Amino acid sequence: MDSLPLEEPKNKYSYVFKRTFDLIFKKKNELAKVLLIPFILLLICEYFSKAIIMYSNIYIFAFVYIAITVIMSVLIHRIILLNEEVSFTHFLKFFSADLKFFLKTLLLIVFGAIIGGILIFLTKFSERLLYDILDLKGILIYSTLIKIVIFLFIAVLFSRLSLVFPAISIDKPIGFVDAFVISSKYKTFVFLNVIIIPVLLGALVGGVYGIVIGFLMGIISPELSVLSSLVSVFITIFSIGFISVTYEYIMSKNEEEKIVEDDEESEAILV
Repeated sequence: MDSLPLEEPKNKYSYVFKRTFDLIFKKKNELAKVLLIPFILLLICEYFSKAIIMYSNIYIFAFVYIAITVIMSVLIHRIILLNEEVSFTHFLKFFSADLKFFLKTLLLIVFGAIIGGILIFLTKFSERLLYDILDLKGILIYSTLIKIVIFLFIAVLFSRLSLVFPAISIDKPIGFVDAFVISSKYKTFVFLNVIIIPVLLGALVGGVYGIVIGFLMGIISPELSVLSSLVSVFITIFSIGFISVTYEYIMSKNEEEKIVEDDEESEAILV
């Protein structure tokens, strides 16, 4: 990994934000070179998406799209976290990481769907029990609040478990339980950096450029929709960048704590 500064950052949130942007702009040429082929592949998928979905199996399209995204993610994580030259063809070299990343992604999706399904079922069940106590307005308020709580719970859970992805990408794989443990002291920190900031950044950039691209498509050519894919890749890079730097920061802090604990144990033995 790129070494962290020796000085303790005054604000860990601003540190992650600044470091993410610094690393991405520092390695922009390498990122552009590596992501050119995945970008072209995504354009091809998008161009033929309607035909593929209409005449073929939508699951095949989803599989191909996710596979390309996984390869992109692994490459981005490696470029941001490691000091090494990476090219798109290296995905063959990193096939094991790609496969683990893909399987973990599917597992996380399935796990999230199961947890969400169970919580929604319990919500519906509890609503039925409350029909005799609350009026329709009360039930609606209760249902809305519970859905918000469920969403936040799943989002926090997903943000913490997502730390497995940068670890897998740099050949230091950890399990979901490990990710849960190392992020135990950083729940809010991880949630904000992995979910909230990327979503806000994506909404801001996507919204502004979406309006501009829509305007250009209307007055110049519909073919300019290619710019939408470019914006999507741009947002993806920064979203993954925030996960990478958050993982880097937490691992660094855990290592520091371990060193302190080892020193304290050594001193205790000497005493």
